[in-house]
Amino acid sequence: MTQPGAGTEFAEQCLAQAGPILAYVQASVGRADLAEDLAQDVFAQALAARAQFTGGDTKAWLYQIARSRVAMHRRRGDVERRGLARLPRAGAGAECPSAEALRSERRQALLEAVERLSETEREALRLKFSDGFDNGWIAGALGVTVGNLGVIVHRALGKLRAELEREGFAWE
Repeated sequence: MTQPGAGTEFAEQCLAQAGPILAYVQASVGRADLAEDLAQDVFAQALAARAQFTGGDTKAWLYQIARSRVAMHRRRGDVERRGLARLPRAGAGAECPSAEALRSERRQALLEAVERLSETEREALRLKFSDGFDNGWIAGALGVTVGNLGVIVHRALGKLRAELEREGFAWE
């Protein structure tokens, strides 16, 4: 009798998630070279722990490992802040210098407000708005209920709104 998570099926499921896991980790840490190392650690940990995998959603399990690995990396203080490079630029075309300066101030205020959110709130917002996952999947990856995820996202957005309004920026 083979153990859960053993063999070719497990390897194929992991291989199918290699690109998305790498993209998630890179979005989390902002550096391709570091993301490759951390993603490799994710799959090494998954391989080592496959006996504990009970045959549920492989994708959610791998994202839980990736989230944990990124969190461990952050706790060690090795992450560089690359948030500005990840934020989309609003509008196209040339802008006057004062409009560009205002947008830069807004972006900086938003980044600082996001950094003050809890790790779970940041991850929930990133998975929902940057990576585009649905609430059911995000809830599984974060280990919370769908209802709890809704509360987390709602409160995080409220905190961001309050921070930006306190800084004098209108919520758009």
